[in-house]
Amino acid sequence: MFRIGKLFYNPSIQRILKSTFIYAGGDFLNKAIPFMLIPVLTRFLSTEDYGILAAFMAIFGIVQIIISMGTTEAIIRGYFDNKKEDFYFSEYVFNGLLINFFVFSVIILLWFMSKNLLIKLIPIPFGFQLLIPFLGLFVGVSTIPSKLWVYMKKPLPFTVFNVSRTLLEVVLSIWLVVFLGFGWDGRVLGIFVGKGLFFIIGIGALLHSGFLRIS
Repeated sequence: MFRIGKLFYNPSIQRILKSTFIYAGGDFLNKAIPFMLIPVLTRFLSTEDYGILAAFMAIFGIVQIIISMGTTEAIIRGYFDNKKEDFYFSEYVFNGLLINFFVFSVIILLWFMSKNLLIKLIPIPFGFQLLIPFLGLFVGVSTIPSKLWVYMKKPLPFTVFNVSRTLLEVVLSIWLVVFLGFGWDGRVLGIFVGKGLFFIIGIGALLHSGFLRIS
């Protein structure tokens, strides 16, 4: 019993327990906050609104994967090569982002070229359809600093970043849907503004940490 009690005074064990608590608490909040939004949406959105919102989110999920192109995983792998000679991690990150922006540009171009077909196939106004590639870019880029914090063993920035983004999206959605009378588009705009803001914050975090250099 004495040895077990003494174990908890070990600095390494305390750091592990602290990190575990922060990650677990953050993950719980990140999932609980959108869950609490469900009763609000069911009260103020029609069945048709729900259908359009579901279609939007499904397409967004696919486009996000295409735009990301696995660059986040590649950058995480590159992080562990950071100290190797002749390997410049900040330039490597820039090239990863360059790929994201290139794929995003191609998708936007194809979206405009297929405008008439997409209007017929997708039950979403074309203006809102164009938000989908932007959301894919926002998430693809903002995921990079978030994942890096995990491997840098910085649970607090990781948790604050993700929970704050989710909370902002939910608050904006409630404000637009409940108080301003928007429908499914209120939820979409809430997500768009929230992810767009944290896209900018994510870029700023990469620059501040020295992990991004234009090259």
